[in-house]
Amino acid sequence: MPLDFANLRNDREHALLLACCRARVRDADMAAQRRHATGLDGPRFLALVERHLVAPLVWHNLRQHPEGTFAADLMAALAASYRENAFSELAVTRAAVRLHHQLSEADISHCILKGLPIGERYYGDAGLRQAGDIDLLIQPTMLDRACSQLADAGYRTCNAIDHFTPRQRSYFLFTDNQLEFEAPDSGTVIELHWRPLQLPSSLAGLDLSAQTNRWAVADCRIPFLDDEETLLHLCAHGAKHAWYRMKWVFDLPNVLESREWDWPALRAKAQHYRCERELLLGLAVAEALSGWEVPATVQPWLDELDAPGRYFSFIAQALTRPDRWMNTPAGIFKRNRYLARFNDGVDCWLYHLATFATHRRDWELLPLPDALFPLYFLLSPFTNTWQI
Repeated sequence: MPLDFANLRNDREHALLLACCRARVRDADMAAQRRHATGLDGPRFLALVERHLVAPLVWHNLRQHPEGTFAADLMAALAASYRENAFSELAVTRAAVRLHHQLSEADISHCILKGLPIGERYYGDAGLRQAGDIDLLIQPTMLDRACSQLADAGYRTCNAIDHFTPRQRSYFLFTDNQLEFEAPDSGTVIELHWRPLQLPSSLAGLDLSAQTNRWAVADCRIPFLDDEETLLHLCAHGAKHAWYRMKWVFDLPNVLESREWDWPALRAKAQHYRCERELLLGLAVAEALSGWEVPATVQPWLDELDAPGRYFSFIAQALTRPDRWMNTPAGIFKRNRYLARFNDGVDCWLYHLATFATHRRDWELLPLPDALFPLYFLLSPFTNTWQI
């Protein structure tokens, strides 16, 4: 398995995948794709496409070549995945429109994170980005009302918190940032967020009312994050997950090359939202994997970050190893060491300590009254060991 970005780019199947990262396909991309077509291991390449959830964009790239450039069975499989994603896109769009109407009627401010609006605005076609769940951001004070609205509309959740004691609820809202619901008809997953990311300090204080981007669909205009906030969120989200899906890596050149950026202002906003390191790492990943051309203003910032020396090795492992590796003891240890580099204050360290100190599985294993809540901290070493 490749363990650094240089080996990743020299691996034929990974290199072809990376050459398909843009919706606006360049001549250089087309040339690279033709070069990697010779000797391609089709089944391995298709497995990588499926693992990284990028079939629509890969199909969009490879279908522009003359017939016979790539194996017929590979192209047929990619075309089938593209069609399947188109049906999923319809289901997700329908669910998003219904949610927007329900929350708007209840006067609940909301905003979509990532998802199909990213494809619409930055790829030029929502169908070129793999349809997944719907990440919906609301104000923390609106959580109970939003959950009630979803329940009344038939949405189901397997991680309800209405049975928590006040102490458990408060702790859960601090250590987590979302609840999952499932649409009653399509099965589309709705992730209801009360903050953009798990780490409370990242993008904290994001003002939903200030976001002006709108996804125009089905006679409604659904709010989603403005361009600068979108880029910061994509970088912070990707950094949190060590960029282990190419789907998130592919977002970077499509967003970065969609407009001109005021880089000093963007960096200042990242500092304000306490995600500067995540932004710079995202830019370094975009340069290394997609060939994004780094502006002269940004280059000294990336040199100071030293992403190849400090971050790329683990990201390469996360990209090339099976998903389950991140949940093995070795993967957990390396991931926590990697994530510790993003802690920029005592509050960050306290947050990570809190995620280990106790968890809802402890509360469900042994229900205790609030007065005895500190006992969970004594049980935690045993429950964490059992979980691992």
